[in-house]
Amino acid sequence: MDLNDVKTIFRKALPMEEISSNVARNRAVTVKHLVGSTVSLFVEALTEDNSQLLVITPDEEEAKLLLSDLESLGVQGTLFFPDLRLDPDDPERVVDTALLVQRSEALDRLSRARRFILVTSASAVMEKVASADMFRDSVVDIRKGDRLEPHSLKEQLVRQGYDLVGFVDEPGEVAVRGGILDVFSYSGQLPVRLEFFGDEVESIREFDP
Repeated sequence: MDLNDVKTIFRKALPMEEISSNVARNRAVTVKHLVGSTVSLFVEALTEDNSQLLVITPDEEEAKLLLSDLESLGVQGTLFFPDLRLDPDDPERVVDTALLVQRSEALDRLSRARRFILVTSASAVMEKVASADMFRDSVVDIRKGDRLEPHSLKEQLVRQGYDLVGFVDEPGEVAVRGGILDVFSYSGQLPVRLEFFGDEVESIREFDP
């Protein structure tokens, strides 16, 4: 018996066509006695008729386990939205900026994806995030050859919450030196350097700080 046989048996054990139809119509559905990996089999079965799913687990550990199971089942378009884990002594401070990067990447992919399964925890969805319109409006699309004043770009990024520093080292930082602007986005693995000739973007490249 292979994995496809297991999927077939599972789908026959539940009225999946009726359940998927109700989920697609935003109707409440209660399914009991799903334990362990049967949860991932259930979510995987729902993807056949539902292109966009939000799955909320009781805690982040369960969310990560579910995400791992879905990936093992070969489910495409899975996204993880982590808890921010704010500093208890300073609620405005994020303990791990890598979590901000993960959240930004998930929001960025959500804004462009037609099919997705977003897996998250109850605590993560309780935290405020920017609206879809606000998130789209905050995206700065810059291409080589664009005409853009470096100072204006720096000010725009600072208004969006970026820290102005001498040299970028962590996500959420921007630095300007002459005709060079370095920015470390929350949705990138490396910072980006923009080199200007006057007000024209002469080059754009990632670099290792």
